[in-house]
Amino acid sequence: MKVNRIDVPYPAVFIEDFFPNTSLLRAAAESYDDVHDWVKYGGEDSGQVQWCNKLGREYIPTPALIVMDYVVTHFDPNKVFGLTDSAFPDLSYYGGGMMVTPNKNGEGGYLGMHVDATQHGIQKDWKREYSVIIGLSEEYDSSFDLLIHDGEDKHTRVPYKFNSLWAFKASENSWHGVDKITGGLDRKSLGIMYWSKGDKGILTKAKFNDWYFRQKQNEFDCVIHAGAITRPMVIHEDNPRLSIKTNIIGTANVVMACEKYNKKIIYISTDYVYEGTDGNYKETDAMKPFTKYGWSKLGGECAVQMYDNHLILRMAMNRKPFPHPKALKDMRKSLMYIEDAAKVTLQLLDETGIINVGGKSQSVYDFVKETNPDIQPITLSEISDVNMATDCTMDTIKMKRVIDDSTV
Repeated sequence: MKVNRIDVPYPAVFIEDFFPNTSLLRAAAESYDDVHDWVKYGGEDSGQVQWCNKLGREYIPTPALIVMDYVVTHFDPNKVFGLTDSAFPDLSYYGGGMMVTPNKNGEGGYLGMHVDATQHGIQKDWKREYSVIIGLSEEYDSSFDLLIHDGEDKHTRVPYKFNSLWAFKASENSWHGVDKITGGLDRKSLGIMYWSKGDKGILTKAKFNDWYFRQKQNEFDCVIHAGAITRPMVIHEDNPRLSIKTNIIGTANVVMACEKYNKKIIYISTDYVYEGTDGNYKETDAMKPFTKYGWSKLGGECAVQMYDNHLILRMAMNRKPFPHPKALKDMRKSLMYIEDAAKVTLQLLDETGIINVGGKSQSVYDFVKETNPDIQPITLSEISDVNMATDCTMDTIKMKRVIDDSTV
């Protein structure tokens, strides 16, 4: 077992590989399918959407019960935290038990930022001291992670992992929550609560407040996704798996995050999605990439178009100063420098659909020579690493209808 201690924003521990029998853990996860009388907590405007088993050991399948009973005999929060000496588990598993935050059937499961009730619902003289959770889902997704906050300015993220135990000291400031679960997934966990008798101190009712998630979501309106593997072009031929993982799957991950938080995605694509033979391509022209790099960016475009709130900018741009001593004389493009492309992008933020972004149609050599009179010409026949398109020039009328003419 690996024990990770968290002191800020409040005392908590995270223990990896806690349970010795992973086969039994998997059986516990599978036993969720055997529970038919789940109790739904929350709904619209309630701060949560999750499901728990009915109260009582008799409603918990045997595999899950074995795991929970193992926890109470092998984890002592009194010793781990050193903050109490008499906290004990409720073996009826009130307040815990089997919990699932679902999103397999469009439930939109989430657990809003909240503090737990510290008074026992049945034993009124019991006060909750600790909450302990075991992760059961083997499929990992970042939406499963627990966010913890002190209600002011200190917060952190606790990673969700299969066969991980995490525990924290319950108080009026121990805010925690799980954002909306990614579609198609279920976050399964087992909860055990530890209590004390006698001096109840300050008793807290369960409180939900999604200010944390709302604050994070309102910090921005859109995501400009410009990350990609581009050069050297030969890398897409030699290592297509890397190209797929980064330019296609990576883009799909960004799209899903934008969909989750209802943010617009602006995807920086390329003129290489066109065939690259005839030039003057319009946004509606057929796409037939000449290179695997072009195919990887077209794959990214496909993912973006699955989400309605998007803008695709097919760009032809280069660094300034031009990073090479020679420039192609027999390749035509509608190039602009990166600084100018950034200015154009800011003027197009409110647009949707697909827009070609570029400058005057000319050879790469003529483009570079405007700012670097010492540039030397080179031809495609002199480059042997990968085949290249000869004319990817674009029709940029749609762009020019929107932007300030002085930009390009």
